[in-house]
This record gives sequence, structure tokens and C-alpha cells, in this order.
Amino acid sequence: MDNVDTRVPNLQTALDAAEHGPRAAGVDRHARGVAEALSCVASRAPGTEHLAQPNNAIISWRELANVLVHDADPGRPELADWVAPAFRQITGILAGDGFPCIFARQANHLKSGWACFVDSIEIEAGREKVRQAILAYLDTLKRYSRTRATIMPLMIVVKPSYPMLSLKEYRDQAWGLFQYLHEHDPEPWPSDTATDPDRGDWSFCFGGIQLFSNVSDPAHQVHKSRNLGDCLVFAMQPRVNFDLVGGNNKKGRQVRKEIRSRAERYEGRPHASHLGFFGTPENREWLQMATKDSEADQDYPAVCPFHFKSDKPGPK
Repeated sequence: MDNVDTRVPNLQTALDAAEHGPRAAGVDRHARGVAEALSCVASRAPGTEHLAQPNNAIISWRELANVLVHDADPGRPELADWVAPAFRQITGILAGDGFPCIFARQANHLKSGWACFVDSIEIEAGREKVRQAILAYLDTLKRYSRTRATIMPLMIVVKPSYPMLSLKEYRDQAWGLFQYLHEHDPEPWPSDTATDPDRGDWSFCFGGIQLFSNVSDPAHQVHKSRNLGDCLVFAMQPRVNFDLVGGNNKKGRQVRKEIRSRAERYEGRPHASHLGFFGTPENREWLQMATKDSEADQDYPAVCPFHFKSDKPGPK
């Protein structure tokens, strides 16, 4: 990994210094340093010549960008006509001035993530495609260190709906997908993870691991950092990788504090009251997965829509 392990502490140092807005420029600079270091490693890593999975479940952002630049790829079936504009719109927003999530920005800069494009998640075929994509993604990450995987998220992109749906309709689709994944999980619920979403240490799990997951949709108008354009979008990553720099410790709390400060500047309002830190008693992770658009969001569920299946062993 050459100098990546020193670059990550440098990023954390920058985040310590960037607690207040005027010094936040250092965050992007050091995060870009991490991205550049990883880019050098990725360009010579064995097995990266073929970045697409054989079953076409997922496609790397880098390969997709190359496909779009050259307008064709004879080794891959033709992409649906909505994929290219959706990908360009999403990556354009991530690259835009002030987008708050530094990890998403740097994954976008490096083109280090993976993606699955699906026409619908309201039918079983679409949900199953997503399930297979997540399994392929988790298997792919085994080739990389935790440090590299920190900026290698999976993005699930659902074909745009016209006319646009309501917040409730997008949320219902999202929780329907999470429930399907749980009920068709090939692995048991991790023994060290709570099964009750009303606990601070609950996390959505799939494939035997905790997944850091969030949902963006076009109906978010106030909480606009959760709006990546016309598509319903899921961002996923193993929590153990995210927690390398964003976990519930002094450094991780500073990372999240800076991201939330950036979100306040990006959205022009205080950060959402329900945003917490995983593992703390007051945290409710499900509130951060599919968020409110504002405190006036009348259709937001009073309890978590996720239902744990008793045949998935795990602590109560």
C-alpha cells in the first residue's frame, strides 16, 4: 500500500483541524492524497484488469466511466439507455462544490466504487438482482485491504420514476428492499449485533456482516445531501471498513462532525436532529438509513419498518 497508511492518519489530522468551516479545505486536500495513493496501487494491482464481475451483477465505476467515454464495450452487454445519464448525474452531484461526504467525493474522484443498476425493486427479480450484486461486492472486497476498501462503496441505482414518487413511496421501496435482503440472507445475523432497531447498537446486516447503508432519492428537497438526482440510490459499505476512519471513537466522531458541518453549509440549515453515532445509547441507525427530509415530514414512520426474522439467530 506504499504510503496509504500514513495518508489516512494525515486525513484524520486534517479533520481535527477542520472542525470549523474556514479550515475545511484541508480535508479535501488530504482525502485527495489518499485517493491518489490508492489510485497508484489500484493501477498495478493484480486482477484489476477485469473489473466487471462475470455475472454482470456489479460494474466498477472506473469501467463504467470508460464505457461512457468510449461509448461502447464489446465485452459487456449493452447498458440500458437510462444508465449513462443516471451515472453522469450522480457523479456530477458528488463532484459538485460543497458535497458534504468526503468519502463519497473521493470514491468518485478515484472511480473506486462499484455499482448495480436495476429497473425496479418492487418486483422480486429486481430485488434478487440487488441481492446478488451485494454478494458479488462483498466477495470482491476480499481482494483488498480495509484501508483501500474504505473508499470502495457499492451504489445501487434504481431506474428513475416519472412522475417522481413521494418521500413515503421511495421510503417504502427502500425498506421493502432491506426486508427482502434480510429474509433471503444466506448467512445468519451476526452474533454481536442487536436485532432490535430501537437499540443504539443495531445495524442492518447482510452476508454475516454489518452494512453501513443510506438511501437517497429525488423527493428530498430540504435534506438535499440525500438527493443524488432522479434515481433512488442506495450506498452501502461494510461498517468495519467505514469505521476505520469514521467509527465511534475520537477520530471517527471528528470525521462525522466535519461531514455534518459541511452538510449544514451545503443545505443551509442545521444538521438533522436524528443523526447520531453508532453504538451510543441514543443512536437509532434506522433513522439515518432512510432519513426524514425535514421535521415537517409527516409520513415518517414512528417505528422502524424492519422486522427481524426469528429464524435468523442473533442476540435480543
